[in-house]
Amino acid sequence: MYKEKIIRLISELETKLIEREEFIRLSILCIFSRQHLFFIGAPGVAKTYAVEIMSKIFTDSVFWQKTLSAKTEESDFLGNKKDTPKEETILGANFLFFDEMFKAPDDTLVALLSVLNERYYTIGGKPYPIPLYTLFSASNEIPATEKIEPFTDRLLIWYRVEEILKSENRNRFYRNEFGGNKNFLNTFSLKDIDEVCQKAERVKLNNEILEIYEKIRINLKTSFLGVSDRKMGPKYILQALKVSAVLNDRDAVNHSDLLLMRHMLWTDDKKRNRVFEIVEKTILGDKVNIQTRIGVIKKKFEDFNNDFDRSNFKFLNHQLFITKSEVFNQSIQNCYEFERLLTQLEEESKIIEDFYKKTIQIQKEIEDNILCWKNRHFAFTQETLDLFYNCSSMIRVKLKALKTFIEQNNDLYSYQKNQYKKGVRHV
Repeated sequence: MYKEKIIRLISELETKLIEREEFIRLSILCIFSRQHLFFIGAPGVAKTYAVEIMSKIFTDSVFWQKTLSAKTEESDFLGNKKDTPKEETILGANFLFFDEMFKAPDDTLVALLSVLNERYYTIGGKPYPIPLYTLFSASNEIPATEKIEPFTDRLLIWYRVEEILKSENRNRFYRNEFGGNKNFLNTFSLKDIDEVCQKAERVKLNNEILEIYEKIRINLKTSFLGVSDRKMGPKYILQALKVSAVLNDRDAVNHSDLLLMRHMLWTDDKKRNRVFEIVEKTILGDKVNIQTRIGVIKKKFEDFNNDFDRSNFKFLNHQLFITKSEVFNQSIQNCYEFERLLTQLEEESKIIEDFYKKTIQIQKEIEDNILCWKNRHFAFTQETLDLFYNCSSMIRVKLKALKTFIEQNNDLYSYQKNQYKKGVRHV
């Protein structure tokens, strides 16, 4: 219902904004979730222009913007005249953009907390409602911790805007080949946002997704990157994940939606890198951990195999002349024990193989999610796969040979018969 139209919108936005593919997708998610976004970028990376473009998507909306500073006063939000039209003040805005928001005085920032959360602005002790859907805020640098602390929950998505990196895009920028037209062929109304939010209430969260979601929270906490229950709760991150599902025409959250959490859990660059790592590894696996597990399985196999061959070489090659059942039973019992150990290793390998197949499925989900942009995390590199298939192949070949031997030599008579067929004679 929504996916095709969002795809067309994204394509149109990408003709207007240079190398802002991820920003476009996160902004769409934020707007349709009725959440707020904070982005950081050096001066001149077109932060304001990008927000102005995004605001034109909704034909019936009011967009209001202001650059804040240490001198910002209440009149900057309400106008200098009593009869200033509501649409020209913060009170009439559906979309707000505050550039350099955290340079505002502390009392202004306190007043903005209720704007973000409860959607009202207090004037003379009286709250006035604001028809706000999304606030965009920006800064040239990450503000001091004490400034942003109260906003870490209320600003859902945090994003760093980089300069144009690709030379071909920079050349197109110099030639002014990106569309400067702010009008859209593909538009929406505020009613569409309300409908998406209503549908999101019915989106399912299955046990597997919730289990990974909780693992992400625990892994963040373990790394001293704890996130509040409020932000992890149904009104913030989960709301956005459900909206992602709706915009992708799904009735349930999947792994690709969880990957979007990379942009919802950090507040400075040091945390950003670690958050990305934790979210990606929790969903898609940890290359080092997987290679370590493969290495442990390989080492066990080599140790078991060497011990078994050293103790049972003559028996396996029909070179052990046995006349008593007790001796044969002990030798064949050794084979059964080795078979048990190999089967155990095969099961451990199967767990890794199943997880690999699961990551392939998740990668397809990510590719299919119109709000995800170029996942670069792959736990199962070619190096990892080569290591795994080499190890599992050795186990499989050895286990098959052992099973065949046991089947063909399941009693003393069969063993002696096969010994005779091989031409082994007792001298």
